[in-house]
Amino acid sequence: MSHPTKFVPSLNAEIDAEVWTLVKAINGFGFKTVSSCQGGPIWGHVAFVSGESPFDYTRVAEFCFKFLYSFFAHMHDCVGLQVSSGKDGFTGWLQFDPKALDEVTRRLYVYRENEGR
Repeated sequence: MSHPTKFVPSLNAEIDAEVWTLVKAINGFGFKTVSSCQGGPIWGHVAFVSGESPFDYTRVAEFCFKFLYSFFAHMHDCVGLQVSSGKDGFTGWLQFDPKALDEVTRRLYVYRENEGR
């Protein structure tokens, strides 16, 4: 499915317009987005690696399963978290039902703004 996109110079990539604020929030925590999609009839996602080292499993896993989980545990039916491994390192995945995108984005972005990150 094709969505309206926005070119993001810092990532040198086109990002789905609806997911841009979420990508920006995650990147603001020191991660680099490697894939994203705002979803449609199926779930959307933001996939990211540690900005310091893509092979830092601990940083990615703690961000997913300690930090992000604390925001989304009650949304278990519309948000998923996972870490995958590959030849390029460890990738964290935040997956979401498109109907939950605004809530997911708002929670992370408000935290970032309040914490000054």
